[in-house]
Amino acid sequence: MRPDGASGRRGPGRAGWQRLGLLLLVVLPLAAAEPPPSEAPFTLGAIAFEGNAVTRDEVMRRETGLVAGDTVSAERLEQARQAIQDLGLFRSVSLRRETWPEGERVVFIVEEKYYLLPLPRVEANADGDTGYGVQLRWSNIAGLNHRLRALVVQRQYADSSRDAALTTVFNYDAPLIGGSRNSLRVALAHTDQRREPDPAPPYDERLNRISLGLTRSLSPGPPSQGWMAGAGLDWQSQDSRGPLAPPDQGMATALQAQLGYRDLRFDLYSERGTVFESSLLSTLGTLASDYAYLQADLAWRHFQPVGRLRHQSFNTLFQIGSYHGGPGQRPDPAYALGGSQLLRGYDRDRIEGDFRYVLGLEYLHPLGWDSVRLLALAEAGSAWPDASRGAGQPLYGSLGLGLRFRVSWFVNLDLEIGVAYPIGPDGEGLRVFAGSL
Repeated sequence: MRPDGASGRRGPGRAGWQRLGLLLLVVLPLAAAEPPPSEAPFTLGAIAFEGNAVTRDEVMRRETGLVAGDTVSAERLEQARQAIQDLGLFRSVSLRRETWPEGERVVFIVEEKYYLLPLPRVEANADGDTGYGVQLRWSNIAGLNHRLRALVVQRQYADSSRDAALTTVFNYDAPLIGGSRNSLRVALAHTDQRREPDPAPPYDERLNRISLGLTRSLSPGPPSQGWMAGAGLDWQSQDSRGPLAPPDQGMATALQAQLGYRDLRFDLYSERGTVFESSLLSTLGTLASDYAYLQADLAWRHFQPVGRLRHQSFNTLFQIGSYHGGPGQRPDPAYALGGSQLLRGYDRDRIEGDFRYVLGLEYLHPLGWDSVRLLALAEAGSAWPDASRGAGQPLYGSLGLGLRFRVSWFVNLDLEIGVAYPIGPDGEGLRVFAGSL
């Protein structure tokens, strides 16, 4: 203790006070500073779009969910950009922010894909069946994201029960019509084929089908994502022509119910997320029908990125379907497995029945280019006359290796080629598969 009673501890001194002052000059402004302007929420003054020569502004605007006057964060802005990318119509989607009188103006810049794609179609399998024709894919019709798929194919069969068939298919999808959350789908199919049942004499068969469905988006957020439900009508007919042709199966009119879920992100060369689809078709007895039937289908797909390598993924597919009733003496079951997309180790339609299930696993690994990926697959499934006779039915499987090419300049165009080996009964060794997805 000093004689004057002061403490013996010394103060910080002049140099200490200087250091403390400098520290406060640095720390206090940082502590009080707001987030960087690029990260801080801001008032949205306006939204604009560039690069969309075909796509209408309202198609993209409704996916973003953004409205002038909203307070928007950088995270919310990125979600809006990704929602536009998820439409699958663009090779790239970016944005820039500009000063605007009522806040900030956000401009989304898109690079559109090509929307009209005619493709030749060639089919062949080890059974000697062949086919040729043309298919048309027209996406984003009138800039409204409407889609048309049309196919005309002539097939020749080595199977003694069938000779030739000419099939025409027309599908039109109109999502979110009139700016609403309602979507319309129209599907038409017509087949003329020659049947040669032995020992019965040959005859000509004509098949027609018309399906109309209306669905509604149920989830908040981008209307093309989330839950959806729908209803519709399905009409089909069959008649036989020839001097000794069997009796016509007639026609059936069924009510259709749908429930689905979509949470899918597009990353140009790969996807991530989940798609679930289910449908139920049922006649009301024989009301407006010559026979009664019920058909239920369910499909689930999951796309899972793996590892740190971009566009490397593990994809899972599960499908199950069941058909009950129908006309007697049907020559063709409701379902068929085998071919270029399901159970690739088997020839097309090798496994048939009125009940089926299939599980598919795919591993995809980029090979230097994002657009080219190695495909390794394993599949298992079966089909038989009906669900009640499922016990003891043989299990079919296949293992395969190939390449998948994504043509990013067009909407939803994947090409693949490879080889698959059947595991199970009726296999005939290594089989080459190829086609478009």
